[in-house]
Amino acid sequence: MMTDPQKTAVAPQKTAVAPQKTAVVPPPDHTASGPYHFGSEAVSSGAEADIAIVERQGRKYALKRYREGFHPNTRVNEALKHLGGRGVVADIFETGTAPDGREYELMEYVPGGSLARYDLRGNAAAITTIVLRVAMALDACHRSRIIHKDIKPANILVRDMSVWDCVLCDFGIADMMNTDGKAITKQSRTPIYAAPEIYDPACAKARIDGADLFEIGPAADFYSLGMTALCLWAGEQAFLAAEEQMAVEKLSGGIALPKEMPERLRGIIAGLLMKNPSERWTLKDIEKRLGGHWAVMHRLNPLSDVKLDKNTESKDYAMTGKTIGAFLNKVYMWQFADAKAPADTKVCQAIVDSFSDYEGSYMQLFFESKGDRFADQDSWMEYCCDWETGDNAGKAGPQDEDTRLEISMMKTIKGFGFDPYYEFEDDTVSSLDELAEIDAYDRKFGLTHGLKGWLAVQYHEDPDADLSEEYAYETLLEEYILAIEAIDPESAECGYYRYACDKAEEKELEINRTQRKNRGRTIAQTVLDVVLVVLPLAFITVWALCSLNAEPKIVYWPFLAAVVFQLVANVGRVLFKRYNYTITHVAGGPRTDLMVSGLIKGRKADIGMEELVVEPLYYAFSDEDDFDSSLNGITRNQIWRGWSEFVKDRRKKLTGHLVRTFAIIVLACLILPGPDTVMRTDSQTETTEINE
Repeated sequence: MMTDPQKTAVAPQKTAVAPQKTAVVPPPDHTASGPYHFGSEAVSSGAEADIAIVERQGRKYALKRYREGFHPNTRVNEALKHLGGRGVVADIFETGTAPDGREYELMEYVPGGSLARYDLRGNAAAITTIVLRVAMALDACHRSRIIHKDIKPANILVRDMSVWDCVLCDFGIADMMNTDGKAITKQSRTPIYAAPEIYDPACAKARIDGADLFEIGPAADFYSLGMTALCLWAGEQAFLAAEEQMAVEKLSGGIALPKEMPERLRGIIAGLLMKNPSERWTLKDIEKRLGGHWAVMHRLNPLSDVKLDKNTESKDYAMTGKTIGAFLNKVYMWQFADAKAPADTKVCQAIVDSFSDYEGSYMQLFFESKGDRFADQDSWMEYCCDWETGDNAGKAGPQDEDTRLEISMMKTIKGFGFDPYYEFEDDTVSSLDELAEIDAYDRKFGLTHGLKGWLAVQYHEDPDADLSEEYAYETLLEEYILAIEAIDPESAECGYYRYACDKAEEKELEINRTQRKNRGRTIAQTVLDVVLVVLPLAFITVWALCSLNAEPKIVYWPFLAAVVFQLVANVGRVLFKRYNYTITHVAGGPRTDLMVSGLIKGRKADIGMEELVVEPLYYAFSDEDDFDSSLNGITRNQIWRGWSEFVKDRRKKLTGHLVRTFAIIVLACLILPGPDTVMRTDSQTETTEINE
């Protein structure tokens, strides 16, 4: 049974999105002096410090003021200075002591606030991006020998939510690693996010003032990152259980992950939550899971386009739907027509590979790295690449991977709002009229070098085509086949299509010949039926007419009317009935159904687009040896049996008509005086008149 073709086309993007503005601000001028307004009201307060927003020369900063008795880790602050300007941590511009004696840090103001203010439940794409960016930040910190020790949403600031550009902050309890790459720490932690080694007695190294000291390494930060991702997905409230229970679950490795979580994110979190620190995932493992191109995309400036160009003034800068389509067209010509590569060949190959396996591909990661900016292009390209589900599944058309790759790329390009072109050695065409002007040899050569994909979007795979009418897709596909045949009559798909069409037409002619014979039989049968009906009715009619002089006359007229009605009804039923066969598709294969209709007009079997065009189109692109038309299920014997059943049914009805007719005759014989009685009565009347 044929799957319904695509009914609607996704409209291409009509407007261009303005280039994204970077959220990274230029470094401040530290040579200028001025008050920091230490009396500014705090916007957040913690156990160790208060944070206020202050201004200096019209520029905002975050001022962190430590409470009395708390002091920043100077070694950590010195190490953090080397990470300034890298987009890894919230930059610290100054440290010192305020007039009230409290130590302070003047930090970068990040307007997006912390992740704790965002509801990202179920947003796998955003969470995956955040996990990778924070993992990069942790990797940089660990290379500088810093262990953060308190990774959680509240300590991750969002510079730009459109691409989830994040930095780390609040290194209040951070520590420096020793020569063994470890740090000795108290059980200072946020319980939900703490690593299991904080609870493991085997990691306890000493006990001071009644408090255990534990040895931890960089893996503890990555465990906290895993818990951060899990809390972002499900919400922190889902994990606000007793700390003792959380500790048991962590030590047993029993933190359950939601089943509805996408496999890619689920695998990353599972790796980060490994109980054994030596087996726990790091940045390298995350990048391997996501693919190298994901990491490349996120390491670049958010303005980087699909070909990694950051120069917004470049004529080939591709950062709108239409310009990306134009760039993809160049990649298409490089892949299929040996044109010059429009970018690094590795990037070009990664783009082409994206159309073969879109999930987690270069192009999908590029779109996701730009937030929601290219959400429409992302969903459209995914649709064009998916041949297994939805509108693409099961429809007639090319089945080989090479042609499908061509169609996926060209359909994506046109759906992005760019009118695709095909480039020959000396000419470039973007319409069928222009193609007709190209040399025949070049066109034939193009069929094996990407021209089929371009032709497909001129016909059945055109995103702008109206496919709402029945068989609209198949009609355009037939035009596509004929266009290929005009270029290369010897092409395989055209040969298969012509062969299947010829076979279907031969079968149609055979069916129609058989039906013509049956119509002849029907005419003969009709004549016989008319005779069988007319003779007895004629007899009773003559009988009734001969009895018209009898008295009382009112008795004869109803019988005469009944006779005339029976004559017209029977002859009409015979003459104005015909038979017809319709081919219907049901589960299990084709079936022929007999339908009674008129003899005088005598229609052919209901054979049309489905049998003569659609089925041959499927065969043209299949790898089957023989064309198995549904018409093959209609044999001469089946038609004969159908006709015989029709005749039997009509004779059965005719018998009922004849029974009613003869009932009228018998009744007439019993009630009406016969002709001889009428003649005798008339003779007696004449004799009486003579005698008188």
